[in-house]
Amino acid sequence: MMHSEKMTLSFLMKSILRITKMSLFTVRKQLSFLTDHIPTVMGARVICFGEAATAGSYREHDDEKLVDWMSYRLDRSVPDRQHHILIDSEGMHPESFDADKGELVELIVEGKALKDARTLSIKGYEDAGQITIPASGEQVSFRFWASRPGAGFPVVDMLNGNSLGMIKVSGAHTSDEEAL
Repeated sequence: MMHSEKMTLSFLMKSILRITKMSLFTVRKQLSFLTDHIPTVMGARVICFGEAATAGSYREHDDEKLVDWMSYRLDRSVPDRQHHILIDSEGMHPESFDADKGELVELIVEGKALKDARTLSIKGYEDAGQITIPASGEQVSFRFWASRPGAGFPVVDMLNGNSLGMIKVSGAHTSDEEAL
């Protein structure tokens, strides 16, 4: 390969890398407006904006959301793993379940013979929020990213602090461990 061909190839590779980085940056900064009230391309129920103020001006309904890329994926992606959980006076059934690091996990939770609604959280995954289980027995779903591996993350009843069950997340703790 001649010197000028190497320079041209090098320039081309650098240009592609720069465009790729710019595209990734743009996607990460992009805001998605999630709505069921405005017709969208292919029925996707999402409109993308570059600025929050512009996107916010379209919001007319309480169920419409303005989200970033990760929140969009959490809300609309197909889960990698789905678990059906039953909450009753004895605790959580099954008592534990597994996930792999990096998976989008959806819990479909049903209360059985509960006197009152129960609010649960996952200790170690407080950023995932809480889930309220209605006493009526209605199923509710809850999604979170299994981003932190560990042998046991307790599912805690927020009313009394009791652990109802456990989530086990498999995977490497560090990038060095991942490389092995």
